[in-house]
Amino acid sequence: AASNPLWAQSTLSHSLLYAIALNQPSTSSLHFLTTATFRMVDQSEVQADKAKGSVKSTVGSVQQKAGELLGNDSQQAKGAAREAKGDAQHDTAEAKGYVQGAVDSVVGGAKNIIGGITGNNEQEAKGKAQQTSGDAQKSANS
Repeated sequence: AASNPLWAQSTLSHSLLYAIALNQPSTSSLHFLTTATFRMVDQSEVQADKAKGSVKSTVGSVQQKAGELLGNDSQQAKGAAREAKGDAQHDTAEAKGYVQGAVDSVVGGAKNIIGGITGNNEQEAKGKAQQTSGDAQKSANS
């Protein structure tokens, strides 16, 4: 369950809602939630890795087919391995992008809620924007 991005998102959401339901979130926990810094994944890096993975996979597929046509088992095996590496690179980049989107969505939602509770309209608006951006990242990487 720990490797499932939705589980992580759900756990963070439940923790936040529990603190709010108790109506006793400490100043330090509010500060953490409003200034949460996670290792941000550069979306251009994610897109570049997805593209590189796709190219590597395609080249591997072509190499595999060429090995097949020429009866060269070694080239066929190398092509299959390259294709698998490319698929893995693409899928890993996609997972990174999705997780970052999930984090942004949850943190943005928290900022939105805390801004609403504290009457901080700027924080509320920034939270909504971050949540929307996170949701878009998740969609682009699912």
